Amino acid sequence: MRILGHMYHLGWGWGGGVVTMVLTLDALRERGHSVGLMLQRGNLESTRSHGARQFGIKDVYSAPLPAAKRRRYHEADFVITQGEATPEALALCRAYSKPLAHLIHDEGQLDHYKAKPSQVQLAIYNAQWVQDAAEKKGRTDNAMVVYPIVEPADYRVERTGDAIVLVNICEEKGGKVFWELARRMPEHKFLGVHGGWGGQIVPKPLPPNAEVMEHCLDPREIYRKARIILMPSQDLGTPGTKYWTESYGRIGIEAAASGIPTIAHPTPGLVESLGDAGIFCDRYEQSQWMEAIRELDDEEAYAEASAAALKRSGELEPTSQVAALEAELERICAEWRAEERYIDRPGDAAVGAIKEDGPVIVRALRRLAGRARRGDVIELPPAIAKDLLRRGLVEVVEDDTPRGLEPAETQERDPQETQESGGPEEQKQGVTMRYRIDGGPSFPTREEAEEHHLGTAGKVE
Repeated sequence: MRILGHMYHLGWGWGGGVVTMVLTLDALRERGHSVGLMLQRGNLESTRSHGARQFGIKDVYSAPLPAAKRRRYHEADFVITQGEATPEALALCRAYSKPLAHLIHDEGQLDHYKAKPSQVQLAIYNAQWVQDAAEKKGRTDNAMVVYPIVEPADYRVERTGDAIVLVNICEEKGGKVFWELARRMPEHKFLGVHGGWGGQIVPKPLPPNAEVMEHCLDPREIYRKARIILMPSQDLGTPGTKYWTESYGRIGIEAAASGIPTIAHPTPGLVESLGDAGIFCDRYEQSQWMEAIRELDDEEAYAEASAAALKRSGELEPTSQVAALEAELERICAEWRAEERYIDRPGDAAVGAIKEDGPVIVRALRRLAGRARRGDVIELPPAIAKDLLRRGLVEVVEDDTPRGLEPAETQERDPQETQESGGPEEQKQGVTMRYRIDGGPSFPTREEAEEHHLGTAGKVE
């Protein structure tokens, strides 16, 4: 399969949802599929890693131009999206008739993004409780649960430290609880780690027994300093139509690979992920957290908790869930093809019909930088013709009579001018503009953007 991951951005740091998305795509790539990643903002270097895992996704499009988006969607067999990219992914999948899988981190996301079951061919929940909660709200999507991928070997460290650690010192993750514990337990060492999102809480001055560590992309740096992980995360959030809750909590499972125990607030996600290895305390009861920390000062109690963490880490080995995800994607893709859902669009003529023994006569559907204007009939070498044909920028014609633009059509239009659709076709300034009848994206409105995208592809020596 040719799988396209569509994300909004990677942010200034790596949150759990971002890591889960990229690791899921990378796991599918390792199983032999062609995987690309399209970001509406930011970028992902090919050397980027998480723990010991080096991401192997090389095909990354950062803030792509409209032509690049069309091309990636046209070539994809399946699209996987999450978060803020969901509205655009829904629109593009509808326009290009592509099946869509949606990674979901809380039970309200599908409703929040107004994604109907008919628009999402596979809902991928990050925990069983999230799926159950969504179904109680009336969701009837084709769905499955795939836990965030945590390969124990990617996060295991040979030696741990002596600090009590909170990763992401924002309010939602329990920053205030953490700093109050540091203040009330001066005999213990505390380490607060800047997170990938949220307003970070750093008291001034810091308690003398506490340190702050900057956000890092390799969490093993944290686990080498940790003895206990704290996760006093919220489970209700602030009132409103959308709230954040700790729906899984991959930090606790990453730390468990090194036998580091976690003390957590019993959110549904943390109860499901940590299982019997979790030590649970009420987020709003400081005395419970202090008692749990002091109990782990006993070496025998700590060894027992550490063994339970190691056991839980092994139980969540992700191979079987990734295999099930792959099988479901392939099943949906096969059914999608069988139902002939793919729709021919301007420029989608069969590339295989182009012969290699001579020039190809095409009509430019867009301006080709330095070569043709919209509507011109030109000759191109087969390789370039195929490339432009795949992008929907030309169409093959059998008539070799040149038909350039009429004089009235040569006037340059303002590249910032927005096209206004009056239907499937509309005459404006003597130029025929094409529109998709299903309301999907049309061709780009900016000539200069097309020139930048084509580069030398549209030029023939």
